[in-house]
Amino acid sequence: MEASSRPALQQSRSASPMALYAAVTALSAFLLFQVQLIIAKCILPWFGGTAGVWTTSVFFFQALLLAGYAFTHATGKLAPRARFRLQAALMIVSLALLAVHAVAWRSPITPVAAPAITGARPTLGLLLLLVTSVGLPFLLLSTTSPLLQDWYARSQGVAPYRLYALSNLGSLAGLLTYPFVVEPGTTLITQGWLWAIGYAAFVGGVIVCGLGASRIEPVPAAAESGPKKQRAKAPRAATTTWGTRPQVIAASWILLSAGGSSLMLATTNFLSQDVAAVPLLWVVPLSLYLISFIVTFNNDRFYRRGIFLPALGVAIAAMLYALFRSGFIKVRIEIWLYNLLLLAGCIVLHGELARLKPAAAGDDKRQLTRFYVAIALGGAVGSTFVALLAPHLLPDVWEFHISVFAAALLAVLAQLRDPDSWLRRAEAWKSLAAVTLAAVLPIVAAMEFRSVLSQGLRAAYWIALAVCALGAIVFRVLEDSGGRRRVSQAIAAGAAIVLGLTLYLHTTQIEGLPIARVRNFYGVARVVELDPNDPVRHAYELYHGRILHGIQMRAPGMRHRATSYYGNQSGAGLALKYQTRRWSTDPQQATLRVGVVGLGAGTLANYAVPGDYFRIYELNPQVAAFSQGAEPYFTSVRDCRGACEIVLGDARISMQREADSGQLQKFDVLVLDAFSGDAIPVHLLTRQAFELYFRHLRDDQSLIAIHVTNRVVNLLPVLAHLARVMKLEAIQISAPARGAYILETNYVLLKRAPVVLKAPPLDPGVKVTDLGPEGPLWTDDFSNIYSVLR
Repeated sequence: MEASSRPALQQSRSASPMALYAAVTALSAFLLFQVQLIIAKCILPWFGGTAGVWTTSVFFFQALLLAGYAFTHATGKLAPRARFRLQAALMIVSLALLAVHAVAWRSPITPVAAPAITGARPTLGLLLLLVTSVGLPFLLLSTTSPLLQDWYARSQGVAPYRLYALSNLGSLAGLLTYPFVVEPGTTLITQGWLWAIGYAAFVGGVIVCGLGASRIEPVPAAAESGPKKQRAKAPRAATTTWGTRPQVIAASWILLSAGGSSLMLATTNFLSQDVAAVPLLWVVPLSLYLISFIVTFNNDRFYRRGIFLPALGVAIAAMLYALFRSGFIKVRIEIWLYNLLLLAGCIVLHGELARLKPAAAGDDKRQLTRFYVAIALGGAVGSTFVALLAPHLLPDVWEFHISVFAAALLAVLAQLRDPDSWLRRAEAWKSLAAVTLAAVLPIVAAMEFRSVLSQGLRAAYWIALAVCALGAIVFRVLEDSGGRRRVSQAIAAGAAIVLGLTLYLHTTQIEGLPIARVRNFYGVARVVELDPNDPVRHAYELYHGRILHGIQMRAPGMRHRATSYYGNQSGAGLALKYQTRRWSTDPQQATLRVGVVGLGAGTLANYAVPGDYFRIYELNPQVAAFSQGAEPYFTSVRDCRGACEIVLGDARISMQREADSGQLQKFDVLVLDAFSGDAIPVHLLTRQAFELYFRHLRDDQSLIAIHVTNRVVNLLPVLAHLARVMKLEAIQISAPARGAYILETNYVLLKRAPVVLKAPPLDPGVKVTDLGPEGPLWTDDFSNIYSVLR
């Protein structure tokens, strides 16, 4: 009778706690990732809407995740009751802190103003904001997954890795619901309150779990008799000694985790630099990163080296093709190929990580939390490289290239460590197939730029390919394992050289000759020289990332020409030349006060005449430096025929400060030309932003010209709704490209009076139309870029 009751007792002991633990784990993970998106979107406007906000935020959250895991590991030495009391006390303190924030701010987690340090030291200011707003709650949320798994493993005696997979599933739900459900339907203030309510429920759930765990005596290791599918699969014994050493295993945990983290964040940064810094582009890479954890840790049989290693090779080759053909293929295809590589790379890295996970029930009860500390440490190392080190050590966004190479290298090293791996046991045709996948498509992509490939680099490239091919043939002949192992290592080294050379080749592929390149928190600004030996076509171009932001001709008689997006027939050019004041018969009334948001190459200053005043707001001091000094690269500001002043800092913050101090600028024309990636930052397009802009206009004859030319988002529906709500006249002016240095443009003019322009003579092809159907109305508390993607 007693023996027959034990299975039922064990089942009741594990089934009921599992449901509670699963619910609390999923909720904590959901909140953990929702708060990252909420707070990042909240503070994004205070830092100019730049991509650096997200990368720095991810570093902060990865660092807190490491601190939370380390805290859980360190408190594992405490008695169960003391550990529970400490955790509960900290959670109650965090609830009190949220209550204080709710009184002082608009909601428990959304600050009302940026500290003054944000402008001078943006990285430090951003970290300070994150600490004060969500530091302690996030730290405690980060302890939940390892803490509950440890409690569950100690009290139930079964492997808790399903809880780890569930926590990643909850994180994925938090990510995907934000841009598609939460962001479109709620304001930031509401999001903050809903999150705080969820956090209070989470605290209650942890306390209930802790009360139960602190009262149950741990199940001994020998009693691990749960279902077979719940027990962790111990790694197979290796035939080599170095690969099974504890130090090697621990280093592998850290390196594999760091590889996945850096690849995820570098991909996000790479995409945000050229598109826009918005939650949608943050969510997709992070979701794929989490999916890789879910599928590899939930089921040991999912990760098959024979499937995913070749898939990684194909993904790398496709990504290399997209890199070299960027600008010639659709941006949507580029985004999908980069994310496909991210998914394949993370599945391989995290699959290898899952193969090395420790058994949950063993003699060392703290091995589980030690494993999670190593994973968190690796994640922090990867994010530190991308967010903090790369902007100071690398002149361009090359951390993406380095992360791709590191991921491939770690995948190969993981195979070499394991004597039973696919690479160590592969037949010759498999090695030759892998070499082909790694080499053929990069060659095709490189053919586009073969003229710039140096003879030495070209020779090294072909030598590496020859080593791979010859090694695969020799591999077929050798029979002993030692010979095969040496040849497989040679093949792996050759493939690594091929990949490394191809990635290096792409970093040199800049159209024209770069004569200046500066990187800071706001991205990479680059000056490129074109046709230096042609006195007619000689020009300087300004790039931010891979997006062109202006052109200046260098011939003395051509320097003052309006080029690129600012030609005479562009919306900005027409506004500055034909604004009604410009044609006044009174010379004193014919001058303009002009505001420009975004300096670029300073081309709009060429429209100034004596008596005009141009006030240019520029976020990035390095861009301003290109137009200042004794011998600037771009001379339009220096040679401006009117008065021209550059104001450093975010335009909206600067204009708000001016308005608060009574210094309204009385602009006749205000041009919005600031770009983060390929589109105007969202915080410059909200209703509150335009209410501020109109306060700075002189009268009803003044107008605002918004530059909406881009490949990714359609801002016309947003501006159409804004014009109706604010009772504004709105027209769209589209101008075609003309010649080599006049590009196709699209502007929207907003004005209060029906007629503010003297009828300009329009070239054939220039179209003046309305804005079309309305879209969402963006405010400071609500914006959703998903609805306006092209």
